[in-house]
Amino acid sequence: MQADFQTALRLLAKHEGGWSDRDRDADPGGKTMYGITQSTYNDWCDQKGKPRGEVRNIAYAEAAAIYRANYANPIRYEDLPPGIGYAVFDLAVNAGVSKAARLLQEVLGIRQDGIVGSQTLAAVRAANLPDLIKRYCAARRKWQLRLKNAKHNPGWVTRINDVERDALRMAGEADKARRPGQSVNDARKAAVAARGDVVTEPPLDHVPDDGRSAKAYGRARAPASEYVAPATGAAALIGAAADTAASAGDLHDNLARFLPPWLWFVVLAGVIGYLCWRVWRARAD
Repeated sequence: MQADFQTALRLLAKHEGGWSDRDRDADPGGKTMYGITQSTYNDWCDQKGKPRGEVRNIAYAEAAAIYRANYANPIRYEDLPPGIGYAVFDLAVNAGVSKAARLLQEVLGIRQDGIVGSQTLAAVRAANLPDLIKRYCAARRKWQLRLKNAKHNPGWVTRINDVERDALRMAGEADKARRPGQSVNDARKAAVAARGDVVTEPPLDHVPDDGRSAKAYGRARAPASEYVAPATGAAALIGAAADTAASAGDLHDNLARFLPPWLWFVVLAGVIGYLCWRVWRARAD
């Protein structure tokens, strides 16, 4: 299992990179090293009874220990099938354990309590794994790209696409290596052993060690507090109307990227002029 977790860390390092300290509007995580925020590191130091230090000076081995204790263990990484475990783990790091678990439960159509327990594990194992990975990443993409700080983080799209691709590859390798009657964990170990993928340090040489990499690689924290669980009944109808309005807003934002402000003014003036002409004609008739 250690080797498989190292694989997940290697993939995660591509997006989390090294040091980052961006504007809070773009990244609410603030000072971050290896994806570990200063706040998370302070809590870790307090739990371990050690003096707080600058997160920028954290050793990678300690960062890996935090990833395991704070993110991998709470989402039951070792009990989730290969691929979907990595996808949930990546979102847990990016947006929090509860958010990652709730989104998984939403996709599975079960009660969303933010805790990966026996019910969630049973539903995952009963699902078609490649399809589940695709639906999970699609749901993440839809949610995350509608956050208010998404415009500051175009790298989120790249990150989610990479996670989906790598998760599907991990699932496929485990499926090929699995023998009849073999457990999920044994199949995972066999796939990792066949790949020989054991990493002790993150591959950070290709990631700039500054705030630019955070934007390009989708490192910024996604505020989990903005997550809203699906509603039912009347609330669902209200939500559908809100989604329609949001879609219109998204269309406006996308068009605004390509049309200059002065052209918008011309279009608006033309529409107003046309409406005034219609009113005048109606009164004349």
